[in-house]
Amino acid sequence: MHSYHTNLNITPSGAYEQVMPAIKARAAQDPEVVCVDRVHLGQWLAFLRGSESPEEDRKRFLAGYTPYPSDAVLRILTQRKGDAVCKFWLELSQECEPTARQHMVEYVKWILKDFAPCRVYDSDTGENLSAVAAQNPDEIFPFDDL
Repeated sequence: MHSYHTNLNITPSGAYEQVMPAIKARAAQDPEVVCVDRVHLGQWLAFLRGSESPEEDRKRFLAGYTPYPSDAVLRILTQRKGDAVCKFWLELSQECEPTARQHMVEYVKWILKDFAPCRVYDSDTGENLSAVAAQNPDEIFPFDDL
């Protein structure tokens, strides 16, 4: 039986300098994703699939507006020492528009596969989901509401 994990924290294997360019390159190829650098808040990928007005949403994100609770946003956060990134991780919430969430999860599953092994934790409970994510990511990303 699937259990639902709303808020996840994911740390891919590999250096930031390897992982981030690959994530950004994939996002740049997808017109339904906006990559936004929020400087001290990290980089965000906003998923627009299912949006009633994707161009308006794109402009809203690029203009620096805060996401709505229904927006599917993958946050890439860093811890730095000077200019160097010494730690990075991804944060996501599955409490968002279902079609956009499914699109975001496609990206997350790609990250889990291409940058394995990843550390995956439920941000609410602290439960370590790394083994489940590696063996069957569908267990932590059910889509029974689609």
